[in-house]
Amino acid sequence: HRYMQKTATLDLCMVLEGEVTLVLDTTEVRLKAGDTVVQRGTSHAWSNQGNETCLLAISSHDARR
Repeated sequence: HRYMQKTATLDLCMVLEGEVTLVLDTTEVRLKAGDTVVQRGTSHAWSNQGNETCLLAISSHDARR
């Protein structure tokens, strides 16, 4: 995916509205409103493959050891 990124943070991500696909190195995960993801330093991208708006709440925290 052309928007892949890797962050040095612990990210708490919740889908508030709509649906979105979380693109990872080896898989894609379809998420819908109410789903929550916790990721730490993963390569990832977000993709809205539908016609509806998706609203995410993301809280990022320093994940350095």
